[in-house]
Amino acid sequence: MMKNKKIIISTYTFLPDIGGVATNSLTIAEAFQNKGYDVTMVTLTKDTSSIDKRIKVIRNPNLFLLLKLYYSADWILLANLSLKLCWPLAFLNKTTALQHHSSSAFIKNKTNSFKSLLKRTIENKVINKSIHFVNSGFTMKDGGEFFNNLKVYITYPIMQKTSVIKESADIHKNRKGAIFVGRLEPEKGVEFLYRNLDVIKNRLEVNHFTFIGGGSLFNDFKEKSTDNFVIKGAVELDSVYKLMQGAKFVLVPSIWQEPFGMVAAEALASGAVVITSDRGGLPEAVGKVAEQFDLESEQSFIEALENAKLKSKSLLDKNTLSKYQANVNLHLDKFSGENVTAVMINAFLNEEK
Repeated sequence: MMKNKKIIISTYTFLPDIGGVATNSLTIAEAFQNKGYDVTMVTLTKDTSSIDKRIKVIRNPNLFLLLKLYYSADWILLANLSLKLCWPLAFLNKTTALQHHSSSAFIKNKTNSFKSLLKRTIENKVINKSIHFVNSGFTMKDGGEFFNNLKVYITYPIMQKTSVIKESADIHKNRKGAIFVGRLEPEKGVEFLYRNLDVIKNRLEVNHFTFIGGGSLFNDFKEKSTDNFVIKGAVELDSVYKLMQGAKFVLVPSIWQEPFGMVAAEALASGAVVITSDRGGLPEAVGKVAEQFDLESEQSFIEALENAKLKSKSLLDKNTLSKYQANVNLHLDKFSGENVTAVMINAFLNEEK
């Protein structure tokens, strides 16, 4: 443990803002703190949060304060490529890492105004001198030539819960229904689920299906809701996890190429049987412990439903349930704060050699 190392985590968005980048930045900061590092969060988000009492947060720093913070740091982790926060690093000799949560950083701005050219020049200098943390092998592959000649490490998003709570076969028997958790948007596959609602209920032998989340399709689905097709809308994270714990099945049928698929991994940690599409980073998120299907193949979907049903029934046996939980825990362990930050620390130390 290197307690004297000072780490700056720099992000344009942070709590109380809502979003994956803000949340992931917090989990990384706390994981480093738990290892004894001196962590400071630097963000452009002005509003304060109760989180400010748990970690050091500098909000919307001016030019001179930003330079002072970076100059005093040993390691700097950019949670995203923000010119307002990264520009000093083009000129300072600091051990720097840049996180990639999706392929957005690979999209080049093609305008050729002086301002755009200057922005690209500074960003490219930071990119070329940094080590790079990508949230999945899919994101690395999706980056294509972007990562050529760069130092790249896969650092999965950190999960808060990386093990299934020990439960008896009787508790598993009491699980009911199937649920979807996520934004009610076309790219999340919710329309696919609705079209196949009867197939899902029949194949999984469940009476209830619940959609949990808000989005542009919320009102449309709310009008179609029945006693057996429930639209709950957005709920607090703790409530989401409890709903997952009470469900027999969780479906994640994303149509777009998910960079990772945290909801699917969290569903595994809840103990539910998980069914996902095979798009983007979802296969990495769930490994071999969930049922996956090809969205272009009806037969593949039906087989995934049938396999999920058989798996759920088999988990009524205590020995089978115990083995399943052990396999899930083994898979999820790679997403623990301990293991993810270990990869980051080794990368920083290698860069200092």
